[in-house]
Amino acid sequence: MSHNDRLDHYHDLLLKWQKTINLVSPATLNNVWERHFEDSSQLIQYIPDHVKTIVDIGSGAGFPGLVIAIERPDIQVHLIESDTRKCAFLRTVSRETLCENVTIHNDRIENVIGEIDADMISARALASIRQLMVYTKPVWENGDDITMLLPKGQNFQDEIDDALTKFDFEYAQHESITDPNAQILIVGKIVQK
Repeated sequence: MSHNDRLDHYHDLLLKWQKTINLVSPATLNNVWERHFEDSSQLIQYIPDHVKTIVDIGSGAGFPGLVIAIERPDIQVHLIESDTRKCAFLRTVSRETLCENVTIHNDRIENVIGEIDADMISARALASIRQLMVYTKPVWENGDDITMLLPKGQNFQDEIDDALTKFDFEYAQHESITDPNAQILIVGKIVQK
């Protein structure tokens, strides 16, 4: 099964499950490929070669974590999602797309994140940058230089400014190919003020 076949099957399952579980915003259903799949796929170019394990927090319908796992079978991807029904969806997609590099954690972020030896953390449409730093504190507070891969919407600068009131960090930004007002942020060297 090629990457494209696996993504097509994922897409079909998303539309089927969306009828009973709100996996993505109904407003995005007419444009699921661009809004969710392409938006997630574009992140892959920002994953450095040394990355072997990614933790995707608040995975929801699997964007971007499950897309990354399908397209990069060489990387172990941990999906953390507290909603049991969404986890059932993630398990179904990973099983039916033969995605063997995925581990699904049906739990709260703070209960799991410190247990996984991650090289990178991703999060999409979960929380503000400041809140994401709070969630991921168990990973970076002991001095591990974790990199966060964060697609952000048009208010990204406000989120950066807000996060800088509580944390010091470095970041790079890249324009999103799916939304000219959005940015992909690569955040690292996080230290609480």
